[in-house]
Amino acid sequence: MQTQVNREPTKRASGVSLNRRLYSIPFPSIYHLALFSLVTFLLSPATRATTFEEIFGFARDAANPTDSLIQGTNGDFYGTTIAGGTGGLGTIFKLTSTGQLITLVSFTGANGSYPRGTLAMDDAGNLFGTTYAGGNSNRGTIFELTTTGILITLYHFGNGPAANPYGGLVRGTNGNFYGTTETYGSLFQISPAGTFTNLTSFFGLRGFSLNGSLLPSSDGNFYGMAGVKAFSQTGGMCFRLYPDGSLDSLFQFSGTNGYRLYSDRPYGGLSLGANGKLYGTSTSGGMSNLGTIYSLTKDGAFTQISDFTGTNWHPQGAFPFSAPALGSDGRMYGSTVAGGQFNQGTIYTVDTNDFVAFLFSFSGTNGSQPYGRLLPASDGKLYGTTRSGGAYNSGTVFSLTTNGLLDTLASFPAPASVQTVPYLIPGSDGQVYGTTLNLTNRTGTLFHIGPDGSLSTIASFPSTAGTIHGPLARANDGNFYGTTSDGGSNNVGTIFKLSTSGSISQLFSFSVTNGANPFSGLIQGADGNFYGTTSTGGDSNDGTVFKSTPDGILTTLAFFSGTNGANPYAGLLQGSDCAFYGTTSSGGDSTNGTIFKITADGILTTLASFSGTNGANPYASLIQDRDGNLYGTTTAGGIPGSGSYASGYGTIFELTTNNDLITLFAFSGTNGNTPFAPLFLTADGSLYGTTAWGGPDGAGTVFKLTNSGDLVTLHSFSFTDGGNPYGGLVQGSDGYLYGTTTASGGGKPAIFRIYEFPVLHLNFLGNQIQLAWPSSATNFQLESSFDLSSSTNWIAVPTMPFTNGLQVIVPEPVSTMKFYRMRKP
Repeated sequence: MQTQVNREPTKRASGVSLNRRLYSIPFPSIYHLALFSLVTFLLSPATRATTFEEIFGFARDAANPTDSLIQGTNGDFYGTTIAGGTGGLGTIFKLTSTGQLITLVSFTGANGSYPRGTLAMDDAGNLFGTTYAGGNSNRGTIFELTTTGILITLYHFGNGPAANPYGGLVRGTNGNFYGTTETYGSLFQISPAGTFTNLTSFFGLRGFSLNGSLLPSSDGNFYGMAGVKAFSQTGGMCFRLYPDGSLDSLFQFSGTNGYRLYSDRPYGGLSLGANGKLYGTSTSGGMSNLGTIYSLTKDGAFTQISDFTGTNWHPQGAFPFSAPALGSDGRMYGSTVAGGQFNQGTIYTVDTNDFVAFLFSFSGTNGSQPYGRLLPASDGKLYGTTRSGGAYNSGTVFSLTTNGLLDTLASFPAPASVQTVPYLIPGSDGQVYGTTLNLTNRTGTLFHIGPDGSLSTIASFPSTAGTIHGPLARANDGNFYGTTSDGGSNNVGTIFKLSTSGSISQLFSFSVTNGANPFSGLIQGADGNFYGTTSTGGDSNDGTVFKSTPDGILTTLAFFSGTNGANPYAGLLQGSDCAFYGTTSSGGDSTNGTIFKITADGILTTLASFSGTNGANPYASLIQDRDGNLYGTTTAGGIPGSGSYASGYGTIFELTTNNDLITLFAFSGTNGNTPFAPLFLTADGSLYGTTAWGGPDGAGTVFKLTNSGDLVTLHSFSFTDGGNPYGGLVQGSDGYLYGTTTASGGGKPAIFRIYEFPVLHLNFLGNQIQLAWPSSATNFQLESSFDLSSSTNWIAVPTMPFTNGLQVIVPEPVSTMKFYRMRKP
């Protein structure tokens, strides 16, 4: 059961001083440092430093190629993935002529992240390319990969005049490379030695975004296309770029002529046909708003060749994200990311008479979502990649003959070991426990984290025959109990027991009528039984609340029907009154979710319904303070946003013992959004938690909500340190707060810990000083020194017992010059 504390504001001891004032001193890094003098002393406003540590990262294989391939003189193919690698931030890979897939480089963030666009190659075989993010300012990089395997960062993009390159690089006749940026709409040139020149930011100044590659032409010029930034806007243009940076507009799109580019980074550019025309595609517009194929002469004469419909009458697909490429037979070959027989994408052809024909439909098992431009190779075949699908749904590399015979050359592997269970659990032994799941063979591990931050596997277990989503429960018998959301005899979930030796036993298999798809974990009640929820199943297929004995005898306590709530994804909390409390993600008065109470014998009471303005769609378990008030989060509601956040960014709420629902804080996106995890209540009454998304880099945050209602962002994720913390925080015996990241948006799954240094208080007592900090902050040592020139000059200052919530230090005389610091051993 959650430790119950009071959220009332903590009263700090005022002490006795000449001016009756209590000071607070900030500190750098892991030290809290103060300097005192007989005449003057240095003080600053009260602040608290936060230390964030990634203590373990789970490696990921290359995954999700989205761009075109290039072929080396040795016959090998080269490309990039936007995910996977040791840091989960993308890779450069090679596919050998024998079909072996080799990761050449894993991006780390510092040297770039999320490579986008096609690679370019010089005469010596060195590869050149761009990353969309990462680097010194996290705005992208330009890199070179030498033939010896050394990655060189040639340029770091900043906050202007160009940022976030998207279309890759092309090599000009002068040996320099040319590219485009999405942000600022810039065209640039870079020499092989790294001399960068921004040619123009014309497009960004006019509201355009450059997401496609440039096309070098035999006339010495480059041709390209630009789309609008905003989702709701229409338009765009095709242009010619001269070597001196000047440009001509060849054609202006209005949206009514079948061309409208979305803001979600369309893949585009132009290709040259055998007839000398330029060919391109639009991701939307046309008769069904599913995209078009068009041609354009270099004088600007425009022809709309075909509209994509995605239907059986016109099955060449929907949403093309790249221009078609010229095949050896004179026809153009292109792809769509959707549509076709299985709605997994297609490959189509355009002949010299502009007749469009369907050639191939992806099925998922052989690939899905071919985003990149096809590569006509020296053997007459076309080569390409799919972003997903294949053996592990992480993408494929394929070849295709001109008569439509596809061969899957390689499937990108699934991550070898990921933290699929985003929740850690504290054990009664002071250890912090968690589980991993191998997505390839469904095996897993049980681990614990030592006080030094080391991760130790204490048990390996075979296939769970299901997917674990919620936290495990450490039971009184020392074993772990949990649920899977699928698997079992009916493939709708199970209850299992896991011993510390790795032995796993299936205790119960759900059957829909008694519940299905439990996404929450279990809690052990005071009676020794386990309690939990299923997200679906039951009488109305809206979920259930159940009880299970340690031997797996299940009793369904309540069925949700919609009016009393629906689809509980959160686990239960046993309150101080021995009743159980939880949330449903939907249902209730406004279908935005509910808070409910249920007794051990199955009496269900709806305590509150969310309206949207006060929150919506809670997915997290509740916590309770010592007065019986409940606290939790909602993933939506609160401050309305735009797009997918139109219903709000999520809230932190309190339900009082009088069932008054109070919004304590509403997220705005920049300070985090979509909190999926339960809160953690500390002894001083502060609420700690995580948001799965949002923050400065959109990758989630760790936050604290103070008693006064102020939200303090303790850490903002950037994917380089994990990203997307869907689970909550737990406190280890060392005082650290531990959590996990799932890296749903990229990066690598990781385990982290975070702690705040306490505020060091100073009080003057005549000619003596007195220092103190909150008693809730343990494992800190106060040290003093007369000399900062050596780290060996610090000596420990003895402490006195706790007084009024503060750990008081033995008063010391005010010396001429003395330094104090707090240290985390």
